[in-house]
Amino acid sequence: MVSERAQYPDPLIRSGQWPDQPIKLMVQRRLSSPRLLENKSIVSEEYDGFARLMVIRTIISREGVGIKIPHWKYERDINNRLIKSPKAEDVTRQSSNKKSKAEDVTRQSSNKNSKAEKEAEKSKETMTIIKAWNLAKPDPAENIPNDVADMVEQISEPIKKQVTVSDVKDDLRRLLLGKNQVKKKMRPLLTVSEIHRLTEGLDVTVYGPGNVVREMKFKMWNKGQPVLTSGWKGFVDACNLEEHCDFLHIWMFRHRETRELCFVIEKTKYSAITEPLGKKISDQIN
Repeated sequence: MVSERAQYPDPLIRSGQWPDQPIKLMVQRRLSSPRLLENKSIVSEEYDGFARLMVIRTIISREGVGIKIPHWKYERDINNRLIKSPKAEDVTRQSSNKKSKAEDVTRQSSNKNSKAEKEAEKSKETMTIIKAWNLAKPDPAENIPNDVADMVEQISEPIKKQVTVSDVKDDLRRLLLGKNQVKKKMRPLLTVSEIHRLTEGLDVTVYGPGNVVREMKFKMWNKGQPVLTSGWKGFVDACNLEEHCDFLHIWMFRHRETRELCFVIEKTKYSAITEPLGKKISDQIN
């Protein structure tokens, strides 16, 4: 503390004395160069039990041109001991905050990496499940009564899809079917007259797991969107269909005697799948 005071010529600083009352004084002395003067303003004050001494040092030329204005700030406690200035404490605090923020960023990055690894592992598991399901070839006759199974004629290749939120939503009451899959797999079974009546809807019988049978409408909505409706809600409830985890095989066939169109729906549940499939995995379904 002595060495820090000794560099200043002012008696107040050099002696270490501290005034009882706030003061303001000006000290002027000639520097080694005859053309320069040094003005020094010293201000003391007290706040919250601490005393503060601010030295404002200004070097000016005889012509009154300022050359340099450095500032020093000292703080002392009530026992006249030199303590860190607020600036130094702020720097320490800012450094600590930066370190804390850096640790938070590192922690968040680690959490993101861990989450990404878990998602990648989950995605890998889902891909394995969907590949196996896609390769499976279930028998549609398992969901058709025996007397009807004997009457099956012209059965289509199955449409495969994951049940979506909208497929089981109460106020929508329809099953969306893929345009391209219907065009490729089911349209060849339709007569010209049936194709023309698709906008109005064709009456169809739909067979599902557990001997569920429902009468529905197969129709084309605006922009050629094929749907099963007018009875779909009852089918969802009867078969306990759930979004995301349920996957469907859907066939169309024609009844040999009645010549009516029918659908068969087979359900497979994968409880491990709880969200919509990503595009990369969906592309595996054909």
